[in-house]
Amino acid sequence: MSLIALIAIGGIYMYSKKAPSGAKPEQEAVNQVAENEVQNDADAFNHILKMASGLVDQTVRDSVALIQKEVTSTDKVQQAEAYKKLGDVWSRSGNIICGGHYYTEKAKITNTAADWRFAAGLLFYAAGGAADSIAKSYAIDLAINGFNSALALDSTDVDSKVQLAVCLIDGKNRVMDGVTMLKQVEKIQPDHEYMNITLGRLAIVSGQFDKAIPRLKRLAELHPDNLEAHYYLAEAYRASGDKVSSIQALENAKKHFAKMPEAQKQIEELIQNIKKS
Repeated sequence: MSLIALIAIGGIYMYSKKAPSGAKPEQEAVNQVAENEVQNDADAFNHILKMASGLVDQTVRDSVALIQKEVTSTDKVQQAEAYKKLGDVWSRSGNIICGGHYYTEKAKITNTAADWRFAAGLLFYAAGGAADSIAKSYAIDLAINGFNSALALDSTDVDSKVQLAVCLIDGKNRVMDGVTMLKQVEKIQPDHEYMNITLGRLAIVSGQFDKAIPRLKRLAELHPDNLEAHYYLAEAYRASGDKVSSIQALENAKKHFAKMPEAQKQIEELIQNIKKS
């Protein structure tokens, strides 16, 4: 088993990995029916909202109902504030995609790079943990639109460009489009943390270990507190056949996470698995 698979099992979020399906056959059938019934974005959000409403208590539902009345205001400032309140309520309840939807509605009114960036970033984060395929697809689409809107207002926003690239790569399988964007960022900020993580893992997947290793080694040196950098570096070494360097990379990672018992445990498990492989 690869280190990347072990990391995913250990609870470290890897955007490129799909969550293992634990749904029962009858639940999968229900999910398929739901997917067949979704014809457009409005259907998709109604599906998401229905699920979210069933997960919260009556207090939250009552708060949402009260705020919804404010959305009908003809005053755009009040309307934007109402959407923000809805975003806050749903986000605090753990329904991040619902929250991201309403923050997006606010951004449509204010049309500021900051509001588009905030909404898109939240949806980008939420998409990775979405088990429901409709919710995941909806969040990715909304995030892509949000990042594009933010970049239209502020083309210097490299963080949004990197996250947009990852959405295209992992959410839409538009790998070349995403890589092109990442390479554009690399010319401007060659040490951008998330850009290097993404290009590093893509190099591992494509078997370009000679490119992945120096990139990830430098990243781990520049950002020793980035656990993914150490893990991916170790995976690049392991996949290239260099078990000694793979173990060394993980041993080095342990030094930087001495006060994190769970991380220490996961790293040690990875080391033992490499030794046994």
